[in-house]
Amino acid sequence: MSSSRTQLSVSVHALSIYTDHSHTISAVQLVYPETTLYQALPGARCCHVCTPRLFPLEVITIEKLPGLKRGKKRKLSEGQENAIREGLRDWREDVLLDVMYPGTTSISAETVLGNDVIESLATCGERIDSHAVMHRHVQWAMGYDSNTGLSTLHGDMLLNKLQAIYTEFRMMPT
Repeated sequence: MSSSRTQLSVSVHALSIYTDHSHTISAVQLVYPETTLYQALPGARCCHVCTPRLFPLEVITIEKLPGLKRGKKRKLSEGQENAIREGLRDWREDVLLDVMYPGTTSISAETVLGNDVIESLATCGERIDSHAVMHRHVQWAMGYDSNTGLSTLHGDMLLNKLQAIYTEFRMMPT
């Protein structure tokens, strides 16, 4: 080996990479005993490139999970969706925020019940009549206790408010 070359600590599959003083990189094939003193033992595993038969690959099969229900998504009328949006926005401002954080002005109502939760409830296309159905459509941390798997007081309040909004639908002229 030339003294004008310095060896880097990088080794790529049976190749050593050298750089000279001009910083050009060249690769030299490792051939025993000409360019290296390392001699591989017969049958020893070198790497997956040199001896792929010694590195078997696992065959992993993924079963396709059942998809969403087929068909068109049910949809409420635009008026009903807007009624749900407005009803829940007013309710979170007037009732929910005071129940969760009474007397606090530093927390906004959107922090407690986000617009994304309201939008999901308004556009889900079905009437939410149980906690299981509500939990399937929205993941609202304040309304569901993940430790017990039960709905919280705030989740009960949200479900009751949705029921009141649905009752207003029945009274609305079509």
